[in-house]
Amino acid sequence: MSTIDGSSPLHPNILDTFGRRYTHGDVKKDPRLASSAGEQEPKKSDRAEISDSAHQLADLRRAVDVGRAAYAATPDVRQEKVDLVKERLASSYYDSPEVQDAAAGRIAKVLDDS
Repeated sequence: MSTIDGSSPLHPNILDTFGRRYTHGDVKKDPRLASSAGEQEPKKSDRAEISDSAHQLADLRRAVDVGRAAYAATPDVRQEKVDLVKERLASSYYDSPEVQDAAAGRIAKVLDDS
């Protein structure tokens, strides 16, 4: 494309000149920009305020993440519990009237609450 709306585009070598002049990003090489490059504007700082609710949500999120990690680290089968039940079955622990009454009471409570 050689023209835009009848006018000629940028000089063909302008990009080459720009590339040679700014290859290292040094603005001071261009005498037209040297005076403004030496002046520095005062630094502005940004400020953000985070509400108490946002802090609470962040704390809650961290607690949930910790809980999820603990849950993920817990095995699906707790072998120590399985071993205890096997030992109690072998020793007829569950055949005693006290244990049966306790189990029946817990089942009745669950059924009453529902």
